[in-house]
Formats: sequence, structure tokens, C-alpha cells
Amino acid sequence: DNYVLKINSIEDIQANQSDRCDPSFLDCGSNSVGGLVILYEEDFESYSNYATSFGTWTNTNVNGGAELFKVRSYSGNKYVEGSAYNSGENPLEMWLITEAVDLDNTTDEELTFKTQAHHANGVTLSVYASDDYTGDVATATWSLVQANIGTASSTYGPWTNSGSVNLSCLNGSVHIGFKYEGGDGGVTTGMNIDDVKITGN
Repeated sequence: DNYVLKINSIEDIQANQSDRCDPSFLDCGSNSVGGLVILYEEDFESYSNYATSFGTWTNTNVNGGAELFKVRSYSGNKYVEGSAYNSGENPLEMWLITEAVDLDNTTDEELTFKTQAHHANGVTLSVYASDDYTGDVATATWSLVQANIGTASSTYGPWTNSGSVNLSCLNGSVHIGFKYEGGDGGVTTGMNIDDVKITGN
């Protein structure tokens, strides 16, 4: 059920095309950003355990399955978790997308969040930004965000701060999308997300 590319020797590869298949990275520069104006903030504390609906967030399974991100709680802290383990779905692709955040009236916008991996056996989470998302993940243009993502070995890793993600080159209504890709029986690393915030000046 999975496509496999087998290369017998390095001579079989001809890298003679100018087109590349690299993802589109968001590159707003490395200058210091962030500010005191909170444009968006979510810590998931107001939602019930195991809830899959979080206010204005979009929580979707693009393959049509039932598995979604859900609220979890540990030591009095709530967060959302994505995991393919025991989901019965392979492949599993889920997206958790913020509401539209207007960047037209501020400058130096910055995205921060925290992630925690558990029972890791591969990479499952990536984060994107889009300024043309209208409700369909497949038709939007997503730029991969370069951020620190939590990692772990056999149990639970530490909560990891994303670092400052510069959004200042984006305008208008922007959505942030957390994409989980895995599969039951394959890569099942659990990923927890918390304290999503966008600030500016």
C-alpha cells in the first residue's frame, strides 16, 4: 500500500532539472520581532478533556477519518494532542488551524508556541502559515514555518519553546496550521501543542 523508490546505484540519479521539490519556507528575515500587542492567544484551558472542538479553531482529518486533535490534561495543564497510535487509520493526516489573524494594523508580528513529543518513532508534526486559506486545506498556499519542535525517545520529552517565528512579511488575514502526519502501525509519535500566541507592535 506504500510507494517505495529503490535506487540500485548513484548513477541512476540524474539531477539535471532546475525544478526542485523542496517545501516553501516562510522567510520573513531574522530581525528581532514581537511586541506587547497580543493579536491571538490560546492555552486550551477553557475546553473539556477529550474535546475535539476548540472555539474558532479548525480541526480536520483530510483523509475523511474520525481521528482528530483532542484536549488532554496533565498536572493541571491543558493542551491538545495529536496521535496516530490506536487510531486505526493509516495514513493519518490531521490539521489544527487557527482562526484568521489580521496583521494589517500591526508590525513586527511574531508567532510562538510550545510542543511536546511522546513515544516517538518518527517525525509527525510540522507547522505552516497561510494568507489565502479559506476553509480547504488542499487549495491553500502553505509556507513551512521554521521553529523548534519537541522530540522524545521512548516516553515523554520536555516541553519545547518554538522560538520566535517572524511573521512580519505577511499581510491581511493569516492562519497558522499544525499538520500531523503518521499512521497506525507506522509512525505514531504523539505530539502535544500549547500556548499558541501571535504578538506585534
